[in-house]
Amino acid sequence: TAVNKWAHEFNIDDKDWPLIFRLPYVATRDTYLQSLQYKFIHRIIPCNYWLHKQTVISTPHCNSCPDIIDDIVHHFVECRGLNNFW
Repeated sequence: TAVNKWAHEFNIDDKDWPLIFRLPYVATRDTYLQSLQYKFIHRIIPCNYWLHKQTVISTPHCNSCPDIIDDIVHHFVECRGLNNFW
């Protein structure tokens, strides 16, 4: 399901997925970074949207951008609170 969501959001070709799945292990030997990349590819990083679906927190909105839902794309790409970090 993660492949379908990424392909739909960013128009990724099927032929690119073998490289995408291999990339975490080619890019670094640090197992923490490999694990983070694996979680990102499989969309299993607990952003506020996911935590709200699991009833862990009361709102799915971003902590830095209170009017926007904090999904994985917003959390790592669009969030203005993380712009200084990147």
